[in-house]
Amino acid sequence: MPRRVRIGVKLHFKVTDRDGRVVREWEEEGHSFTQNFATLLFLMFAQVAETLYDTAGSAVSVNGSSYGTASLSASPSDTSYGIIFGSGTGSNSVTLYNLYAPLTSSSFSYSSVSFPEAPTVSGSQVSFKVSRSMTNNSGSTVNVTEIGVIARLGGFNMSYLSTGASVSADNFLIIYDQPSSPISLENGQTLTVTYTITLNA
Repeated sequence: MPRRVRIGVKLHFKVTDRDGRVVREWEEEGHSFTQNFATLLFLMFAQVAETLYDTAGSAVSVNGSSYGTASLSASPSDTSYGIIFGSGTGSNSVTLYNLYAPLTSSSFSYSSVSFPEAPTVSGSQVSFKVSRSMTNNSGSTVNVTEIGVIARLGGFNMSYLSTGASVSADNFLIIYDQPSSPISLENGQTLTVTYTITLNA
């Protein structure tokens, strides 16, 4: 019987206090690559123009036959892309284009996005890691109920379908997950999530 090729996602969560002591640490399986993710791969491989939906819900034509870049490398001051934490609730649908309630106000401090592990081969699988932290400075406890990975695309001869106006860079949700239970993050605590993306042959 032929082996099945799988793309897996695992999330490693770590909550630390203001002194850096680990309060809780655990792992869960990820579940949701989005429609945007599949469409992005297709348009690049097929070198055709397809529609992606940005984090504002706008339909954007992205042309895979034109040069473009995709990045998750957000700086601490940029919470419009990279790994983003949220407190909203709703269905975990492949058609989602943004988190329900992103925690991106000044009450929350983000680290830059890091890549702790480049693609590494182990047996019949290859994996890499991407990570980001958020500190709760809101003055009260917040429940983190959703995590999204948002890619920033540049180039690709992008344009809005509604107006035809060109778009030099835009942000698109490509992975969306909801932890098995809300993550209670007290004031001063930091939540770090590390995604491990694995291809199994």
